[in-house]
Amino acid sequence: MAKRGTPSAREQLERGRGLIAFYIAAFAAVVVAAVLLCIFVFFRVEHIEIEGGEIYRLRDLLTVLDIPEGDNLVLLPTEMRESEIERRFPYIRSARIEKRLPSTVVVHLEETRAYFSVQTREGYLYVDDAGKILERSDYPAAGSVTVRGGTAVRTGLSQTLEFDDPEMTQMMLYLGQQLRSSGVSGITSIDLRSRYDITMTYDLRIVFKLGGMTSMEKKLDMGIAVLNEMLRDGAVTAETRGQIDLTDIDLNFATFRAYAGQISAGGAAGRDDMFNARTAANQTPET
Repeated sequence: MAKRGTPSAREQLERGRGLIAFYIAAFAAVVVAAVLLCIFVFFRVEHIEIEGGEIYRLRDLLTVLDIPEGDNLVLLPTEMRESEIERRFPYIRSARIEKRLPSTVVVHLEETRAYFSVQTREGYLYVDDAGKILERSDYPAAGSVTVRGGTAVRTGLSQTLEFDDPEMTQMMLYLGQQLRSSGVSGITSIDLRSRYDITMTYDLRIVFKLGGMTSMEKKLDMGIAVLNEMLRDGAVTAETRGQIDLTDIDLNFATFRAYAGQISAGGAAGRDDMFNARTAANQTPET
């Protein structure tokens, strides 16, 4: 009877490789089991924190969030809840849900405010700088820009406001963006009742004549830049009243004309003051 010989070097190498593969597979299985155990057993919701919200009551926010204690933290869906918070609570600009292991959900809220009060037949729509409709009221919101003229066709709460004229919608959204980014305050009204003679008013006493819708974004940029320049240079006092003509957009300056009997920035009644709009538009407003 023949005796079995010693395994060859090749057989030993293959056996070693098989053992290594087995140990790797076993280790991976243990790791996967541990991860699954953590996901399904240990990481459970025990605490919910709200950061950044002051307008709405905590219990109302928690009701809409609908996160029962003991829910699985890792597998908790967040996008749908974030969208629902932003929809149900108009004054919340954005909601972001953060999962903090092992057991905490943190809801970060950024609130917004009324930049515009858009006049309608039923009253006023409060609208933020991004066009989100926040509230309906019989009166304009304090500190907001009252918008007259145009017909609002999309008016539901938390929706983005739309006029029947898309250019009016675009103008208002652009102005909201500029007001927020520049920090300019004191714009009290926009009159859209004549599409070819649009005006914007600062502090009820300085009127920006914008003309028609052509190059409106450039006109708004120039108007805000000139206003910043006048405020910075002390050209606007408590007695200043007049108008800034921005209708000729091809010129590189805007004209401020004090009303009759008023003293202009240059110190003479009724004098026209020229402000280099191109220069002003490139300057950073002081904060």
